[in-house]
Amino acid sequence: MKIKTYEIEISSKTSRTYYIDAESADEAIERAFYELDHDWEISTAWKDGAEIESCEPYFLDENGRKVMGTSHMDDDQFGAYIRGEEADTMDYDGMGNHKR
Repeated sequence: MKIKTYEIEISSKTSRTYYIDAESADEAIERAFYELDHDWEISTAWKDGAEIESCEPYFLDENGRKVMGTSHMDDDQFGAYIRGEEADTMDYDGMGNHKR
């Protein structure tokens, strides 16, 4: 059998999750990058390649379980979220929890 030359590309992807209190998704992303820039455990090369994979609102339900996304929002809350309005107009407290 004849030996062939192969080009092999290997990649590795890791992620880091930040929980950010903010009034909008844009502000949360900005704050997350600030936290990333100041995280001494992360190499400069990793920081240079960092990209946002997702940014979703969540709240803790009455049992302390995290509910992700926007399906729990009523029409007014979802509209405020899409428009990037302040968190208090979406009926959330300062910790990202839905007010009851």
